[in-house]
Amino acid sequence: KSYVEFVNSVGDKNKVPKLVLTGDKGWLYSDIFDEVRKSELEENIIFTSYVPAEMLRPLMCGAYAFLFPSIYEGFGMPPLEAMACGIPVISSNAASMPEVVGEAAIMCNPYDSHEFTEAMLELYNNPMMREKLFYKGMRIARKFSWDNSAELLHKVYEEAMYLEGIKNQIGTHAAGIVISSVPLDEIIPMHYLDGVVSRTTAIGVLYLIVVCVLPIILNTRAGMPVMIGGTS
Repeated sequence: KSYVEFVNSVGDKNKVPKLVLTGDKGWLYSDIFDEVRKSELEENIIFTSYVPAEMLRPLMCGAYAFLFPSIYEGFGMPPLEAMACGIPVISSNAASMPEVVGEAAIMCNPYDSHEFTEAMLELYNNPMMREKLFYKGMRIARKFSWDNSAELLHKVYEEAMYLEGIKNQIGTHAAGIVISSVPLDEIIPMHYLDGVVSRTTAIGVLYLIVVCVLPIILNTRAGMPVMIGGTS
């Protein structure tokens, strides 16, 4: 529907880029074919069916723009793949997409076909916008490289090992909780206590509250002895 409005706005179906729809037939696919027949733009709309992974890149690299009107995505890899190919992206603003593509795409309400029409017209009539999205998209795509992913995973493991080190210095007691008498700045380096809230700090604080403070409060209310630093 958005593409039909786009072609009608331009006024000449022979001047506009063709619409290429990839993927196998899915749920309620017959409605899509009905709309194409009604539009009288069958020559402009191409259905590829399933596209093998090795063919996606050349297909994307030859595109004028990439449209992604998805209603729900767990992550949203296709827009990033298009950005890595240097293709401007028009994406829905649903689910995870705003977080994934940021300002490197034109965002539209997936339930509003007119917004997608306006976005297509913007790219078609504004070469500077296409160039702007090209550079922004390439920067976003580089953030999600395999090297960066491996580095982030390594940091997660480091944080987990660090928290495991804290856990090993905190022992539990049948009557309550035992906290090592090691000074706090030896358990948690001072650069974690400088007021800068990081993920590690947040996780560590949450761990201390749930594992240490909460049992003390509950045991005290229950009249049970509590051990801190080896003294009762």
